[in-house]
Amino acid sequence: MKIWMVCETLTEGCAPNVTVLELRNSLKKQGHEVLLLCPTTERKHARPEDPGIHFVPTVKVWGLKYILYQLFLISHMFFLCLKKRPDWIYSRPALAMLSPALVGRLTRIPHLLHLSGDLLEQLKGQNSSALLIGLYAMMERANCRLSRAVIVETPENKTNYQRRHHLSAAKVFAIANGVNTDLFRPMDVEKARREIGMETDSLCVGFVGNLSYREQETVPYLLEAAAIIAERVPKSWFLIVGDGLLKQHLMEMAKRSAASERIVFVGRVPYESVPVYIASMDVCVVPMNKSRFEKTGISSLKVREYLSCGRPVVGSDITGVGDVLRQANAGIALSPENTSELAQAIIGLLQDEDLRKQMGKNGREFAVQHLSWDTTAREILGVYETTVASAKKDDRLHG
Repeated sequence: MKIWMVCETLTEGCAPNVTVLELRNSLKKQGHEVLLLCPTTERKHARPEDPGIHFVPTVKVWGLKYILYQLFLISHMFFLCLKKRPDWIYSRPALAMLSPALVGRLTRIPHLLHLSGDLLEQLKGQNSSALLIGLYAMMERANCRLSRAVIVETPENKTNYQRRHHLSAAKVFAIANGVNTDLFRPMDVEKARREIGMETDSLCVGFVGNLSYREQETVPYLLEAAAIIAERVPKSWFLIVGDGLLKQHLMEMAKRSAASERIVFVGRVPYESVPVYIASMDVCVVPMNKSRFEKTGISSLKVREYLSCGRPVVGSDITGVGDVLRQANAGIALSPENTSELAQAIIGLLQDEDLRKQMGKNGREFAVQHLSWDTTAREILGVYETTVASAKKDDRLHG
C-alpha cells in the first residue's frame, strides 16, 4: 500500500519524534511505500540519504511556522495526489493540524488521525487562557469529525474523546505506543557501565525521560526516595538521563538530599545511546503523578524501553504503567506519589538479584511478543482495513 504520513516535527525537544519515525520504519519493513510530509524547518533533522520525505515550505517563526505549513500543506498534498494517490493518510499532530483531514475528506482518501495524550487536558492543567482552550477544542473537534478514524493511546482517552466530541465507539481506537526491540535490547551490564564511565560494582537506580512540565511530578519522588535507599543499600547510585526546563530545579533539589553525592544527572543523550544507559541500571523507575494521568492514562515509552532492555521496573499503578508491569510480570506497581513505598520497592529489588534477573527476562520476552512497533503498525493497518470496509459497506447501502 501507499501511505502518506504527516507530522509537524521530526523532533520532540531536540530528541527524535520516536512515535512517528519508528512507526514509519515498521510500515516500510512490512512492505508498504511510505511518504513522510513535514516542514522544511525539519530538514536538518532528516538523514540526507532518506528519499522518502517531502518537505513543505514554511518559516522558522513559531506562530507563523504552523500557519504557513498548514496552508502550503494543502496545496502540496493536492499536487502530490495528481502524481499518485495514496491508499490512506496518517497524521499525528503536535498541535491541531487540520490540513490532512481536510484533504482526505475532499479527495475521499481515508484519513487516520492519531492523537498523542490529551493536549486539551494539558492546557487546562497549565491554566492556559480560556480563549486558547476554546480554540483548540474547536479545532480538535473539527479534526476528529473530518477524519475517517481517530486513534488514541489509552482506553481512558478513547472514552474521553468519544464523550467530548460525540464520536461513535466504532470510530475511536485505542492503540498503545511501541518500542524498537532491535535497538532496545539486553546488554552486558559491566560493558555498558564501562562505556559510560560508571563503576561496575555499584547498584544503579535509573530514570530516563524529558525533564519538562510533564515530568515535574515524577523525578522528585525518586530524589526523595534516594536518601532512604542509600542508607539501606550503601552501593546504590542514582542516574537521571534527560534534559528539560526543570533540570536545574531538580539538580538543586538533589543537592539538598542526603544522597546528593550519589545522584548523577547525565543530561540529554542521543536516542541510539539510550539503551546503553538503561543497560547500566539495575532497577528502572517510572514514578507518576496520579492527578496528572488518572483521567487519561499513559502509553509510556519509558516503560516499554525499560522492559525491552530486560530491566525490572518500579512504577506507579496507573493505566499504561501498572497494568503493563503486571501483564509482563516484570516489575512492581505501587501507589502513586508514595515516596516511602517507592523506596521500599526499589530496596527489595536491589537486594534480590535473582528476582531482578527473572523480571528482566520476563519483560524482554513480553516486549518482543506484544510491545514492538511492528505490532503497533499492524494494529494501525487493521484500523485502516476496518474503516475502509465499513465505508464501502455504507456506500453500497446508500449508493
